[in-house]
Amino acid sequence: MATFFILVWGKLRRTYLYFVRMDYVKQGHARRHGECRRCGRCCFMVFRCPFYHLEAGLPACRIHKTKPRVCRIFPIDERDLRDRDMVANNIPCGYFFNERETSRAPDSTNSS
Repeated sequence: MATFFILVWGKLRRTYLYFVRMDYVKQGHARRHGECRRCGRCCFMVFRCPFYHLEAGLPACRIHKTKPRVCRIFPIDERDLRDRDMVANNIPCGYFFNERETSRAPDSTNSS
């Protein structure tokens, strides 16, 4: 049951990021590498997507050319891959992320 709520929260988070924080989505995509392996596991997070089907034995999207952009932007960051792995951890995703850059402004409270 906890897995279900984590996946629902992830779906809500991605929808929020898409509509309100597109800058964050673009930053995540700048760190994203790899490509979709067409495993179809992201189509089974929370519920089975009604547009999912098998085509010549491979997962496919019935509305690929017009599918919602929130699907196209998946994964946004590492959290999305962790959510996806809750559905199928035995099938690795083709996407991966570079580590976040940790450049920080100097701490002004420690000036002498």
